[in-house]
Amino acid sequence: MTHEKEIFNTYTYSLSLSLSLFFSSCEREEFKNETLTPMESVSSAAQRGTENEEWFEQKQIVLGGQRTNAYSVATMDSAFAYYNNYLPNSPFQGKQVTATHKYIKILPTTEAHLQILEQIGDPTSTNPLVLQDYPMDYELIEEGDYYFWPATENDLYYPVYTVVPLNYQMPQTLPYEVLDLLYEPTEAEYDVETVALVLADWQEDIVADHGYNVTPADLPSYLDSISKDQLERGRKFTPKGYVKMHNTETGSKNEGLINATISVGRGVWWHYVTTNTNGYFVANKSYRGKVRIRSKWRNATATIRKSWNELLGVQVSDHLMTLTRNNNDRTRTINLGEDHLWYKGTIHNGLMKYNSYAATHGIDKQIEGAIVWAWENGNGSTSTPMLHRYPQLADMAQIAGVTQGAFWAAMTSNLITLLPANLRPDNLYTGLKDKKGPNGDPNTARIEQTVFHESSHYSHARKAGATFWANLFASEINNDIQHGDPYHNGTKPTLNAAKRIAVAEGWATFMEFYMMNDTYGKAWSGGGWQTSPATFMENFNVYDVPMQITRTDNNGWFLTGIFWDLQDPNGDMVARHFDGNGNPLNNIIDNYSISTGTSLQPIFNKLTGRVTSASALKNSLISTGAGSAATAVKINELFTSYGY
Repeated sequence: MTHEKEIFNTYTYSLSLSLSLFFSSCEREEFKNETLTPMESVSSAAQRGTENEEWFEQKQIVLGGQRTNAYSVATMDSAFAYYNNYLPNSPFQGKQVTATHKYIKILPTTEAHLQILEQIGDPTSTNPLVLQDYPMDYELIEEGDYYFWPATENDLYYPVYTVVPLNYQMPQTLPYEVLDLLYEPTEAEYDVETVALVLADWQEDIVADHGYNVTPADLPSYLDSISKDQLERGRKFTPKGYVKMHNTETGSKNEGLINATISVGRGVWWHYVTTNTNGYFVANKSYRGKVRIRSKWRNATATIRKSWNELLGVQVSDHLMTLTRNNNDRTRTINLGEDHLWYKGTIHNGLMKYNSYAATHGIDKQIEGAIVWAWENGNGSTSTPMLHRYPQLADMAQIAGVTQGAFWAAMTSNLITLLPANLRPDNLYTGLKDKKGPNGDPNTARIEQTVFHESSHYSHARKAGATFWANLFASEINNDIQHGDPYHNGTKPTLNAAKRIAVAEGWATFMEFYMMNDTYGKAWSGGGWQTSPATFMENFNVYDVPMQITRTDNNGWFLTGIFWDLQDPNGDMVARHFDGNGNPLNNIIDNYSISTGTSLQPIFNKLTGRVTSASALKNSLISTGAGSAATAVKINELFTSYGY
């Protein structure tokens, strides 16, 4: 046995020398033997303007030098040779190591390339690729949320790294290069994989697996000492755990991050999983070593972007936690104070709650594939321009009578010029940190109320179509530019345009209060909580236009009140109809309800592109839903009491 080990040690030395020569002569990456740094420092990025106020909350990924890839065909072939030479009875004698995957570097240079990257990296697609903005064969010294930070909105083109199966068909027009050929070992090849990790000096994973380091010199004694118990302790594990949200309204820290896309992986091996409604996830494959868990903020509902680099990036993800076999199945709570994560998580959950509510209440046009910008800073404006789903900025600008640049500046900020259409938002939220509760902290319920409002706009936009929405949004921007108020007095920019605004804003305001009533039993209005949203809306007072006094959530010219009365079976003899100066004209006569239950479908189905005014809504109700002359009389009576 001693003689055999002397022979084996001689073989080991020769093998190590040949490996060293191989890896030192193989030019796989231009970053070789360098410590990588991001394209731009965080501090210089922060100087570009107020839209970058989100920058300081993000952590930068810190890389060390390039590592020998433990899973390259060359390393795995050497590991099998080592293992088979040391163990004559190895079941892998004669093993031929052939590539199972390719490690590639994608080099986008056009907007078309970025659109392809969005498609192949879409977690909802078939066999999506987990895209990274850093080279995965470098030492990961410190986890973070980004690697490259774009300098301007034109600074779009950075390398993207990923691993693809050997037979994966890359889009022909997308430029890329193969950096390495990889072999993914099976569970039965665990000990050979350990040899590869040792030969490649991936000590972090060895220690995470076994609790101690194994050097190349230790390999013979390690292989000699393997027992069944050690094998069991050293085997792979299935990463799992909870991701929870801190709801600052209820005080609960046990609200799941709902149906969120999570990327799970280590080194070059990554895949996507989805949390359930309680925030629980289970990986669909086993791992070893230190496994990273990241939130992608992209699912079938929406892609959420919070800061400058995220608006421009396609491979965005935020580090949540690192799991090993010894700390698996743990809970990660995103608390208030972790601003970069908390605001995105709160918006995400608000969107998911809206879609769930809409589905169970008969709204068939839900949020789907939306681009959402969510900034904690800014002026507090929120909007639903639908520029990703309906990329009609030119039409909007033409209708508003301004240039595209002026339109874009009015909607966002003068510091952002025009972005490519595929990066523009459907929903835009700013000033989220100012939506505070009575205790002065940013408030989950208030943020969700805003999400319910804008999400209702999104559903309406899908129902009414692109032309309706272009006219609506252009009218609101025109008002904002001309009068400093997107709604003004109910007659601008034209009387017909204002009638369209009354329909759209009336529906969204109705929905936010209707949902808040069911979700929290209260709604924010007038600087405080209205503890009975139903009573609050039953007392909606309608005003003729031009409305000369201050409009509020339950006093105005929007169709909010009539939507509520159409849905609510209760009669209304409290609310009043006023002229534009606030002089009372008559009581509201509410003797008709379109719905016999909680379904919103009978009303929502009327919100087609043809319903551009209260009169059009009334005519649609009478022609398609009245069913009798007596019902038509009640509908007419209700609308007439509102002044329509």
